[in-house]
Amino acid sequence: MFLRSRAIIGRAIAPALRSTIKLPSFSRQFSSRPASSPSRLLPSITLGVGLVGTALLLSSKSLVAKAAEQKPHDSTTSPDKSRAPSSENAGDAKPTQPEPQFEKYRYVIIGGGTAGYSAAKAILERDATAENKILIVSGEDDLPYMRPPLSKELWTSEDPNVRNTMKYSDWQGKDATPDFESESFYEKESRLMYLMHRRVIDIDPTRHAVLLDNNTLVQYEKCLIATGGNPILWPQYAGKDHITTYRYREDFKHLHKLVESGVKHITVIGGGFIGSELVTALSKKGVQVTCVMATDGVLSNVLPSYLSEHATQKVKDLGVKVVTSTTLKDIVADKKSVTVSLNNGDNWKTDHVVLAVGITPANELAKLGKLEIDPTNGGIVTNAELMSRSDVFAAGDVVSYYDQTLGTRRRIEHFDHASASGKQAGENMAAPYVERPKDSAHDHNEMTQRNDKEKKAQKEEEGLGNVLEQATSESAEPPAPPRDPWRAQTYTHQPMFWSEFAGVGLEAVGIVDSRLKTVSVWRQNEKKEDRTYNQGLVYYIDKDRVVGVVMWGLHGKVDEARKVIEKKRHVDDIKDLRRYISLEEQESH
Repeated sequence: MFLRSRAIIGRAIAPALRSTIKLPSFSRQFSSRPASSPSRLLPSITLGVGLVGTALLLSSKSLVAKAAEQKPHDSTTSPDKSRAPSSENAGDAKPTQPEPQFEKYRYVIIGGGTAGYSAAKAILERDATAENKILIVSGEDDLPYMRPPLSKELWTSEDPNVRNTMKYSDWQGKDATPDFESESFYEKESRLMYLMHRRVIDIDPTRHAVLLDNNTLVQYEKCLIATGGNPILWPQYAGKDHITTYRYREDFKHLHKLVESGVKHITVIGGGFIGSELVTALSKKGVQVTCVMATDGVLSNVLPSYLSEHATQKVKDLGVKVVTSTTLKDIVADKKSVTVSLNNGDNWKTDHVVLAVGITPANELAKLGKLEIDPTNGGIVTNAELMSRSDVFAAGDVVSYYDQTLGTRRRIEHFDHASASGKQAGENMAAPYVERPKDSAHDHNEMTQRNDKEKKAQKEEEGLGNVLEQATSESAEPPAPPRDPWRAQTYTHQPMFWSEFAGVGLEAVGIVDSRLKTVSVWRQNEKKEDRTYNQGLVYYIDKDRVVGVVMWGLHGKVDEARKVIEKKRHVDDIKDLRRYISLEEQESH
């Protein structure tokens, strides 16, 4: 596929990239499965004369071949009259189909998840010029939606038709759905084209082009790779009716239908966040659940051992059978049930198996484009501005970015990171196109000079005493410079995540790795031997610095925890940790 598609891109786009290609007018702004209003929502293969319509007019082979042969089309000049039949032989000319054109977008976003959506929204807010500028290519059959409710709120929904409505109550008690926007948003937003059930199969960063799985060639000015991750599934179990992963909207619908149909027993493989949340939801629905994990306990890769043991016991208290420190050996499925065998010799029959053992970054496209892949975490390597190559950005689960605050490269698989990194990538992509006010350069210079004079006068007036006081204060770091909308900005956000399972609620920020040294601060009279950990803080320390915080049973402390991490505070005395973050709970936002 690489050699073939690379040859197609090279052969087809070489002459065309030298010209400005006129964008055909699309008959629809996005594609979808057939809906109640077919005049507005059409299947992705019937987009008219646009992206896929071109491919329908010609075979995939003739599309690129003919495009390579034709002269580049420049929308700024009149049509090439030399190609039209002369008046003397016009009568002999046979009618021909319209010549194919390359698609051209200012922005191409690969991936329709949280990061892709957030990037598109940021671009729409920053770049208000022209139309039909943004193309989102998504392999899913759904519009962008949030994944966290799939293992959290949707399972507690009181809507009897939840599989169809996807309605639930959010933390404020308001009605909500996982969808970021309604279908009408994509219909009305003329600057955005959302293409469902399509994949980008190759990218050429040098020529600024991507190739879709229908052999349609798309040129871009800025490109974002937000392909997320692929659920880990052992190949020999793929496609089995009784064995599924859990990542997509359809996975929730399928599992929920099984539960409502009266399934007796479900085995969940994995003791991470998704696995812990699922076993909680299933057990509360009256299903017998067995949870298998390769680790010593629930979230043992994140929590210190004593707290992981506590969380594991909380899960067991729900009636869940927990099997630790072993791995899956085999799964044998027949028409009615599944036999699960473990490497410790245990085996049993179950009605269904859910594999919740994580994801791998979807970096296949980046490899084809010869982008750098992080050998440690598998993500697409970017700088702190989320750029991998010139005009190619990455965000979400698939990006390996440099965290300037913590001084390390990170790849994060949480919603907050996908949202924030997508937004930052979108802003950085749009930066060159943000319209500058008239005389903005002159106004900026004048303002800078005035601010410098004011600061100088203020320093002279305050005197040396205040300067020394500031230098010795804990917050002596210089304030961040004002954000310039015309320049790419560093991604400095410290992502957080949250989870609720078995009566446990936690929020976390920074690097939370159980291999690091941890120091816990609990409410008074709550000691380890009591095993009653209701509210407390777990600090993660690396080289005498706080690099992460878990807030156990506490809400509204994320911003405080971020400040502790961002200040790069050294822990000279463990007792000092008690005053870093208050244990008094605040309202969560």
